[in-house]
Amino acid sequence: MGWTDEQAIKAGLVKDASGKWIQPARQNRAAMGQPTATASKACEIEADLHADILEFCKVRGWRAHHSRMDRPSTCGVGTPDFAIAMPNGVTVWVEAKARTNKLTTEQHAWLAALNILGHVTGVVRNMDEFKAVIEKAESTTTKKG
Repeated sequence: MGWTDEQAIKAGLVKDASGKWIQPARQNRAAMGQPTATASKACEIEADLHADILEFCKVRGWRAHHSRMDRPSTCGVGTPDFAIAMPNGVTVWVEAKARTNKLTTEQHAWLAALNILGHVTGVVRNMDEFKAVIEKAESTTTKKG
């Protein structure tokens, strides 16, 4: 199953020479005049928020599983975009969304099931929201495992 043009554009993808949807380099988006993710304003291009979240995790030495954006789903349908392994056995599940994108029924179901199981989850539209989810997870004193 492929992306519709509207879905791909909302996700910040561009077509390569062969017509395949790909994620452009961040510097290319900035050069094209496209906004990148900001701290408190909802992002316009979801790929920028994904890149910022990955960088945030990388500089802290955390492991982050990240679902690809160039295909609708490479995991189970509705699986959150990120599973982040933090210190003390804490795992955070994050769904990143651009300003106008909405959760699918399957995404709602995944997040609800994870919450019932006691996991920290969040739907974020900017880095401030992401950091709030991380702060919530850091305040978790029960070791997961």
